[in-house]
Amino acid sequence: MSSYPHYASVQYPLPSGFGQAATPDPLNIERPYTLARFLAECLLIWSVGARVFGEQLGFYQIQGLVGVNTLVCTIVCLLLMMSARERIPTGIWFLVAINASAALSNFIFHQVVPFFGGETAYRALFFPLLHLIMIYGVVQNKGAYRRFLVFLTILLMTGTFLGGVVTAGRVHKERLRLEGFHGAITNPNDLAYTAAFLSVALLFWSLGSSRTLKPLIWLLTGATFIVLLRTLSRGALAAFTGSVFIFLICVAGGRGLRLKGVVVIGLVVLSVAMGGHMIAQQVTDVQARMQVHSVRVDNFIHVWEDLPPTIISGYGPAINTCVVSATKVMPHNTFFWLHLGYGGPTAWIALVWLFVLLARARRMLFSEEVPFNLRMELVAVWLVAFVNCMMSNNGFFSFGAILPLALADKYLTPFSKKAIRARQTSKSVLRHGARRVYTLPQMEYGSLTTRGG
Repeated sequence: MSSYPHYASVQYPLPSGFGQAATPDPLNIERPYTLARFLAECLLIWSVGARVFGEQLGFYQIQGLVGVNTLVCTIVCLLLMMSARERIPTGIWFLVAINASAALSNFIFHQVVPFFGGETAYRALFFPLLHLIMIYGVVQNKGAYRRFLVFLTILLMTGTFLGGVVTAGRVHKERLRLEGFHGAITNPNDLAYTAAFLSVALLFWSLGSSRTLKPLIWLLTGATFIVLLRTLSRGALAAFTGSVFIFLICVAGGRGLRLKGVVVIGLVVLSVAMGGHMIAQQVTDVQARMQVHSVRVDNFIHVWEDLPPTIISGYGPAINTCVVSATKVMPHNTFFWLHLGYGGPTAWIALVWLFVLLARARRMLFSEEVPFNLRMELVAVWLVAFVNCMMSNNGFFSFGAILPLALADKYLTPFSKKAIRARQTSKSVLRHGARRVYTLPQMEYGSLTTRGG
């Protein structure tokens, strides 16, 4: 045993150029694919699949069965996370606080008992909490995350093929929605933001994929983009356009990506030129819908009048109560929806969460510790989630927001002030310990681990 117990054990890395390959993960963010992560991935796929296809499988014939299945899968995933001694991310704690505040508001001011007050009373916020826990355990490994992207894309396309129907919108244009399916992809807007996220994520994935895999990824990207167009969602299309612009910045500025990006862009342009007639009607419908006045503008003008009366308790989250008084329409903004439905405390918890993410994202964006193409990819998918929350009542409910939030917890945790201070302290210990390595009286024989200050 060392006679210097107060010295920290320091692992000295090999000098560069001596068999140590450069790593694309300098912060050691990626986690290995273990048996526990495999089980978590299977539970997530089973839970999402059972919820989406629950009606076809007969699960919805038994009341509460799908919810109990999701809850059990989440508990098992949480236990697996705790057994591996992985930290519970910040986003989960914020969603726990949001759910607790909403449940308390419902119980005190509306006499609604949590879990038993109906679908619109409480469970709409419980859904993203459970799925964020399961998804977070999967996205820690890049391979598992990409497999879930493929699964969700196939799920989306299968639902569109089997249950996709078109309904007349406010401008007599046909919008795609899924009938007979559940799980946050049936509504045209939820479907649109999920498709937008998948298109962007697959587009960035194609830059670093192998030659044999690229055609499949491009095929899936094109399919999800067509679904996005058929929904006629203005917000999702705007978010997708901004994300594609970020993708072009990545192609122009990323080292080693320019040639691959030019090939991708060339193929996209060629595909549009050759098959443009197939989506011409959808493009025309989108243009027509863009010219129609949006009720969201009126909401944003008048919703401020409803904030003082709901500073403590909300009107209630039901469709007929959670409305802007002047327009009699739901606010179509996550912060205002939480404020009007559950009261100010619930909404401000969500806003603080957003500020925490923005602060960490700013540090990550200007850090050289994360590769440039990864920074651009994260900003692109977070843009989809941000617009989703800005333009939807419950933005957390869509997979287009839950997945980016899980990625935010994964990649932004190393950029909290506490984590940055820990890295700086570790570097300082390593640097000063290296200077004193020959002055200490004891050193472990045949090991790179020494006792340093």
